[in-house]
Amino acid sequence: MILQLVLFLVFLWSLAWPLGLYMARVYEGRGYALDRALGWLECFIYRVSGIRADQEMAWTTMPARCCCSTSRASLPFWQAGVDMVFQF
Repeated sequence: MILQLVLFLVFLWSLAWPLGLYMARVYEGRGYALDRALGWLECFIYRVSGIRADQEMAWTTMPARCCCSTSRASLPFWQAGVDMVFQF
């Protein structure tokens, strides 16, 4: 039990520095290594959510956008589930 706790704390401590550097680069608006690889996915998520990256967003807008994008994204799966349940 104590060994697990020590290993977990060492794992967290080893990730703190790289994660801090990554967060600093993102918050300063500088590019990062995964920007090229996952940039298309970020743009797609923004487009589906209705988020504009070039505009500031109030804290009250973000939950509404996330809820709308979640409901739009899950609608086809919900419809497929209804079709399966009520299939005769």
